[in-house]
Amino acid sequence: FWDRNEQLICQEWQYMSQSAMSFTPTWRNRMDSFFSGPACRTRHIEATKTALFSCMLCLALFFTSAVLAWEAEGLYVHDGDSLFVRKIATGEKLRVRLQGVDAPEMKTDHWPPQPFCVRSRNFARQLMPVRSRVDIRGNGKDQYGRVLAEAVVLPDGRRVQEELLKAGMVWVYRNYCRDCDSWKKLEKEASGARRGLWRDLDSGRKPVPPWRWRRGARR
Repeated sequence: FWDRNEQLICQEWQYMSQSAMSFTPTWRNRMDSFFSGPACRTRHIEATKTALFSCMLCLALFFTSAVLAWEAEGLYVHDGDSLFVRKIATGEKLRVRLQGVDAPEMKTDHWPPQPFCVRSRNFARQLMPVRSRVDIRGNGKDQYGRVLAEAVVLPDGRRVQEELLKAGMVWVYRNYCRDCDSWKKLEKEASGARRGLWRDLDSGRKPVPPWRWRRGARR
């Protein structure tokens, strides 16, 4: 295989160098030296191997990402950053955590409800009604057994995390995001437009992010 391919490549150059009148003599001599003899064989075998390896690596990455993406049916949105779904392929019911964003906390045994939590949850429910279909790109599970969704994609191609950020319904969870730069920009735009939880900034009331709320309000 290698012998045949390097022979064809070298023969092709020899044909081009003889027929292409646009090459200057100096340039043609340099290319003849590169594409002839043992040097041609060594260079092109290595180049072919490198090209094939690159293709195989790209295919491996493609199929890996494809395996991690799966279709689900929405069952219940718990709050602005977590929901329950049913995996279409297996029927398995799973709890999903939207990775990279953090929504106002609902009431629990550990803390009272955080301001704006209901509006954040209701907006997420509008994006993902019961029995709606979404594509989920999973990234393992957290300590609570929730699937960490790097992306939840709606049928029209929009990403749920980005829509929540645009509407000012969540914060960028900076320690756990992969698209931090672009998502920070969306958060900044929502803040500048006083959308959602940023609406009272002009009156000096800055919203408290959930990670601080959990620490300060824990019972």
